[in-house]
Amino acid sequence: RKGEPFTMVFTRVTDRTCITAIDIPAEKVKGFELPLDKPVSLTITPKKVGVEAFHCTAMAMGNGRIVVE
Repeated sequence: RKGEPFTMVFTRVTDRTCITAIDIPAEKVKGFELPLDKPVSLTITPKKVGVEAFHCTAMAMGNGRIVVE
């Protein structure tokens, strides 16, 4: 929900990907590292309702989405 912090946990399970770090432009997250086989947590507080995209840092691929109510 807008204005409420929440935590996402990412676990990269392959080295055959460009998604070794992610960006979440709406949250000003840049280059958040995703080490292989290690869960990492990221806490954000969405500022507006809607869909926030995230993608790999290397080539802006991956097309992840965060839905904010």
